[in-house]
Amino acid sequence: MTNSQHIRELSEFPALSGVPYEQLSWLVSNSLHRELKHGEILSSPESPLTGTHFIMTGSCQVYNFQQGAERELGTLKSGEITGYLPFSRGYTTSVHISAMEPTAVLTLPIQLIKGMISEYYELTQALVHVMCNRIRYMTSVQLQNEKMMALGKLSAGITHEINNPASANISDASNLIGYLKNLSSSFQNLPFCARTKQSTAFYKILGSVQPEPDADIIVSFRERVALEEHFNQWLISNGIENGDEIAESYVELGLTHEPLIEIADAYQKNDLAVVLTWIAAHLQAQRTARNILSSSKRIEQLVHSVKTYTHMDRGAAKQLTNIHSGIKNALIMLEHKRKHLNINLVEDYDTSLPEVHALVGELNQVWTNLIDNALDAMAKNGSGTLTIRTVKDQKYIKIIVKDNGPGIPEEIQSLIFDPFFTTKEIGKGTGIGLEVVKTIIAQHSGTVKMTSHPGETSFIICFPIYN
Repeated sequence: MTNSQHIRELSEFPALSGVPYEQLSWLVSNSLHRELKHGEILSSPESPLTGTHFIMTGSCQVYNFQQGAERELGTLKSGEITGYLPFSRGYTTSVHISAMEPTAVLTLPIQLIKGMISEYYELTQALVHVMCNRIRYMTSVQLQNEKMMALGKLSAGITHEINNPASANISDASNLIGYLKNLSSSFQNLPFCARTKQSTAFYKILGSVQPEPDADIIVSFRERVALEEHFNQWLISNGIENGDEIAESYVELGLTHEPLIEIADAYQKNDLAVVLTWIAAHLQAQRTARNILSSSKRIEQLVHSVKTYTHMDRGAAKQLTNIHSGIKNALIMLEHKRKHLNINLVEDYDTSLPEVHALVGELNQVWTNLIDNALDAMAKNGSGTLTIRTVKDQKYIKIIVKDNGPGIPEEIQSLIFDPFFTTKEIGKGTGIGLEVVKTIIAQHSGTVKMTSHPGETSFIICFPIYN
């Protein structure tokens, strides 16, 4: 390739777009051209920096080793610059850089950097800007890694302490439900329980009536009062005065009087109140046991989500993972906040998507940041709808996180991925959430885009399936 071709390619580098032709010509004339084969090392830790590297064609993987496992930090593609940069105080490499495919590199020797600084202002300015972006990138990665390490250590102890009693509760609640069920069926086999019209109706009620779970009983105060009044009128018609407590118990269980008509016909009014009270207490015990089981399973699910979110006890390298499991774990972590803010959830997943190679813990941070931001945006409206959609787009996976909040003002849309920029109130946002999202997606050779107008904001994540 001729010098003029190199100059033309360098002029298309985003970082060098404003550098004069003469300075690019000097750069090409004084640089070394190198063709890397697949897997060939450009630099490795502790080796001296030899100069500024310009990736002309191909791509390189940037990685290090953490706890013996390879951890990918990013990818250098055609048009990107690495190596020593002006005014840098580092003279050794801290990461591995190797070619992912046949790659052409131009290297400006480090010995010529000082002369470039004094002679070529625009070129120096462009490379200093690259160094500033590198510092910003590494700072955001370091901040996030430190936060996740601290969270992982904290979570390890907490999840262990919580998971053990939660598992015991699940076991005990399951056994209790079985005992109560057996109690209902074995009651009729007791020697003093003769078969009569009354006992037949009693056993039938125990075997057929089930209380509604707490989560399924959604009535307003006015509706509840009306249901209790209606139940009380039925009790009065069957000769039971002052049956407020009985009516309250059955309405609380989500039951009406219809299943009890047969038993009312079988018992006299003096006995009916006692029988109905006993049945209500028995059903209340059954529902309480089921609620304990449900709550304990919820705790177990949250513990699992925390462990998955921090990716505890896993390696640091990319692993095959189902993209939907990470999204669902993030939703579980934020479910209380979503319900508190009265936000509806719409999930539209392409379940045929293949597993992808990814840094699982990092992607969990992406989903959590995007979902949390969407919830905060809709909080201003007092309600809203969060829509999460996944779809295969040829060789890519596309994830859309959409909210129907007020939208992002057009004048600041270009700033939202900048570090420390936030629209939240002081103390409620750090301004690094979306910067971290952008950084992590870049590690997966992907892109993140945003579209917004009043009433709708969407973040679109796109990255290759085979990465």
